[in-house]
Amino acid sequence: MIRVIKFIGFANEQGVPSERWSRYRGSQQRRVLAEGIVEGYSELYATYPDAHNRTNAELVSSCISKRNAVSLMCRYDTVKEETWPMLRH
Repeated sequence: MIRVIKFIGFANEQGVPSERWSRYRGSQQRRVLAEGIVEGYSELYATYPDAHNRTNAELVSSCISKRNAVSLMCRYDTVKEETWPMLRH
């Protein structure tokens, strides 16, 4: 779990809570979480700017082909499909 928290910028490499974590604890939780997801999955969003509107099959296919941290996160389904609606405008 700590790997995911670091991946979305809620903690630094030493595990110390970040400014993003502080903002998440405020009134803009969904927005702050969405920012972290978009930043953490920046390679995926570079390929699919509308990744939150893509099917899981499209995203996993793209992730596995890259063979990086994003592929690892996708294969283990860390971010569930129900998370994506918060990224939609």
